[in-house]
Amino acid sequence: MTALDQEAPEMTSRSDLDEVLWQAWKAMELPEGLRAEIIEGFIEMSPTGRFAHGQIANRLRDRLVVSLAGSEYVARQDMNVVHDR
Repeated sequence: MTALDQEAPEMTSRSDLDEVLWQAWKAMELPEGLRAEIIEGFIEMSPTGRFAHGQIANRLRDRLVVSLAGSEYVARQDMNVVHDR
């Protein structure tokens, strides 16, 4: 009997896979200075941005808020909070 002759295992639904990914992300304990994001079905770790990076992002967002005022678009920005800092 070949592998093709055997029944394929039942596929897990996408929502089940998303839940497993979400639970894995929530359970992660990352070293200081790293963050984890779910991007296109994968958990990716990257360094957190430095203070200067945040300042530039804030300036850009502030200007976008003014530029987009009255339109159907808005400027939003996420942030990281480091406990006890």
